[in-house]
Amino acid sequence: MAKRGMSQSILKIDINAIYNNWQSLDKKSAKNVETAAVIKADSYGLSTKNIASYLALKNVKTFFVAIAEEGIEARKAVGNDADIFVFSGQMENDAAIIKEYNLIPLLNSADQYHQFQINSPNQKFGIQLDTGMNRLGMEGIEFSSLDKNISNACLIMSHLACADELIEVGRIHAIGAGVLLAEIQQTSDITYRVYDWDRVDAEGNERELHNDIALEAFDFDMPD
Repeated sequence: MAKRGMSQSILKIDINAIYNNWQSLDKKSAKNVETAAVIKADSYGLSTKNIASYLALKNVKTFFVAIAEEGIEARKAVGNDADIFVFSGQMENDAAIIKEYNLIPLLNSADQYHQFQINSPNQKFGIQLDTGMNRLGMEGIEFSSLDKNISNACLIMSHLACADELIEVGRIHAIGAGVLLAEIQQTSDITYRVYDWDRVDAEGNERELHNDIALEAFDFDMPD
């Protein structure tokens, strides 16, 4: 009886499908919004050399990698014109790599920011904030402590966290001080405002309130 060898699997990567996915996301944003490609971990194991170079040929102009060393392979793949951001920022021994390969560190602590200003004052940089996902990023108190050079950041970004509880349709709610709110919903221009904290614009005008119509939208049976 002949012995059978171990079966082998072949994984075929459809690069056109990857580009089509990027294109589908790009179409959901405004014309002036740049849609980037995250190619960390060797393009998630699919080969940065192949994936990133193809996306660059298709005019993708912005890429993200996890660490500076990944930026070397990415730069070789996409050429000199694309922006390559480094999620981990500029670690202790990264300055030479970031400068040589024209990478953009996403500085994620006040210490990184201050060291970068001292050692690499004329290079591009971004800022990464922690808004609740407990990933790399500055806390609010760190960010507020930075000096005026923060305005030179070419990008300020964060991974947005989901709310602990969703705000159901029909629930009246308010946004308190220190809250970062991301509204992810169907496109709508409708806001029913029942109170505006007595705020006025530069000309002293209050914003319109919608008490009557808002009453029709409230769900008074919703539990606290």
